[in-house]
Amino acid sequence: MNNQNSLTSYRAVPGATLRAMVGTGQAVEAKLEAALSTLDLTWPQYEVLQALSGQGTPPMLSELADRVRCVRSNMTALVDRLERRGLVRRIPHPEDRRSIRVELTVAGSTAYREAAQVLTRLEAQILATLSAEEQELLCDVFARMTS
Repeated sequence: MNNQNSLTSYRAVPGATLRAMVGTGQAVEAKLEAALSTLDLTWPQYEVLQALSGQGTPPMLSELADRVRCVRSNMTALVDRLERRGLVRRIPHPEDRRSIRVELTVAGSTAYREAAQVLTRLEAQILATLSAEEQELLCDVFARMTS
């Protein structure tokens, strides 16, 4: 069956494209979580480390929550766990005693770099089945779908 006939028959099933997108997302997420678990990290924890890496002024918790698209109560719990592991630290805001800023520790910077390397390898492994043109097209499609 050629690609056009395959696509036509695929579209004949209501929700097939959505099901494929969700299934792909779940499969990638499972691989991502498994890869990060080797470093005892979760995806949300990685996102916090990434948001804090290379930053100038450490962000307030509310700013950090906005950066990683996380509700503030969840951000507090994420930072609590990362702080217990010594990966981040809370520091007082210099002008507002009620506000707390969050910054990476040296251990947090190291964990972020290690996790980034693991994810770079995973991404290459997942995308290896696609040509360079297909990879570029995939990124373009994702950008259009989420804009």
